[in-house]
Amino acid sequence: MALIPEKFKPRKVFEGFSKEDFLFILFLLGYVVILLQNINLDFWNDEIYTLKNFVFVPIAQTLTDYHVPNNHVLFNLVNNIYLKIIGIQSLYELMDKPYLLRLLPLFYCLLTLDYVYAIGKDFFNKKIGLLAGVILMTTIPYFNFALQIRGYGVSMALLSIIFYYGLQYIHQKNKLALFKVTITTAAVVYAIPLNLYFLLGFWVYGLVHLITKFPVRDLFKRRILNKLRHDRFFPLMLSISIGVLIALLLYYPVFKEVFFNDYVKTYTPFWVGSAIGVIIRDFLSFRFLLILLLFIGAILSYSYIQKTPKKKLDFWLLLTLFFFPFFISFARGDHAPARAFVNLAPFYALFLAKLIYEALKAIPRLQKFRLGVLVTVLVYCFFSFLWERRSIDHKMLSYLKSGQKEQGLYYSYYMNHFRPLEVTRSFLANYFDHSSIILLKDCDGHGFTNYLDKFHISYQYFNLKELDPLLSSGNNIFVITSFPNQLHELIKKEYPDVKSKLVSEPLSYNNFVLLKRGK
Repeated sequence: MALIPEKFKPRKVFEGFSKEDFLFILFLLGYVVILLQNINLDFWNDEIYTLKNFVFVPIAQTLTDYHVPNNHVLFNLVNNIYLKIIGIQSLYELMDKPYLLRLLPLFYCLLTLDYVYAIGKDFFNKKIGLLAGVILMTTIPYFNFALQIRGYGVSMALLSIIFYYGLQYIHQKNKLALFKVTITTAAVVYAIPLNLYFLLGFWVYGLVHLITKFPVRDLFKRRILNKLRHDRFFPLMLSISIGVLIALLLYYPVFKEVFFNDYVKTYTPFWVGSAIGVIIRDFLSFRFLLILLLFIGAILSYSYIQKTPKKKLDFWLLLTLFFFPFFISFARGDHAPARAFVNLAPFYALFLAKLIYEALKAIPRLQKFRLGVLVTVLVYCFFSFLWERRSIDHKMLSYLKSGQKEQGLYYSYYMNHFRPLEVTRSFLANYFDHSSIILLKDCDGHGFTNYLDKFHISYQYFNLKELDPLLSSGNNIFVITSFPNQLHELIKKEYPDVKSKLVSEPLSYNNFVLLKRGK
């Protein structure tokens, strides 16, 4: 039995300005206000490495240097050209105005949200689109990666576009949609090669469709090519394949470095330590009240799909696209980090939206108040997001005090209490003189040194055994550390006659501590 209906009446792409459209725009405006609070965040270690090695370089180097996977080539190429156009010539100049570059990820973020809403609206229904958009906005890992100067944001936008136009072709057989899929596929693979995992989900689903629609004996008949050409899925699979081929040709100068480096090698096939558990937990983002709705929705969705399988191909495809990348990683045993799957956030949001909608639809007493209940769920998601961000901020401050540095999907040190530019400027204005000795201990070492270099501040690395002669020199000694409390304890233990004083407040992941021998 084929998974695709032979006759399908597509929904209209434009159905007028509805209550769902208004609510989506309202929540989106609120979300943009929150995002703009981070538009001028200082650059952290990985971003600085990317900018130095792949953006503030000749374009030829952006295209041909892949010594580490930080080079998300398409993303860095666009940044390279954009910065040249607006006249930013160096990293040090950009450090004063990070927002000028973060405007591009902001655009990608809004594009992703728009397409996720459109996918739900055009191929499921408006309420699912609204739910999916707000769920994605309030997913903490999505928020954390939205404005990063890395290729994840643009990948999420491109993957959402591929899914939208893929569904459009399946439903309407729009040949222009196939062209858009081809171009966008080439772009998303050229952004991050690991996006191939997602695209393989399309292929696997399409292959299952072809097997169920065409018996094996038909594959050897002369008319099979004509049948495949008029099939809904085969041309889409072909378009994706052409897009992947274009990307591989673009990678030609660095093909070996991209696909045969140490970061993509396999370890233990069918390794049980897959990232899927971390992803699902972090994507849920402590919105625990949704779990009951998700459980009810899962049961109802399965029952409904069993009864009408032909009309639910979008849902099966969505499931395949979300889960298949984890299966590939699990089968290969490649130990892919959790951040490699953050690009799946839009599809997670659509999946949850579908389940929640089915649950709400199934409760008879809520039918008269369906929109009101939906708005209640949306408001819950939004306020849960605001509360969780506040909780994360407090948690990161406690980590600072206890000497921990977290860098993951959920807790990321560079999102909270991270002000290297402000701290350095304050130190220069209030404490620095040319006789000062600056010691770098444990604070985003590869990143923070660039802020010191920007202001021509000489430094050396902290070595406890070599501290005594420096203390005897009579010069002011400043230690840069993320964890001043631990430094205070260390100095008190090893040098009881030395006083340590935090001179950069409030506490952040870049602190200056003055060391001075007491009288």
